[in-house]
Amino acid sequence: MRFIRFLALFFGLAYGVIWLHYLGFDRAKKSQELEKIASKMRHIEPSLSFKGASYKEFVYDN
Repeated sequence: MRFIRFLALFFGLAYGVIWLHYLGFDRAKKSQELEKIASKMRHIEPSLSFKGASYKEFVYDN
């Protein structure tokens, strides 16, 4: 019974720490940072120049 209480206390404290971290996370700032990064990205297209056909098959799994 003592072991079960210890496990319950341990997981309760762990979840409490995770919850406090979640509440303190600055979501607005992180969203702005992601938008800034996304605005700098160009349209990504697949590469069509490879050293050989076997390398292309390795990359694109044809």
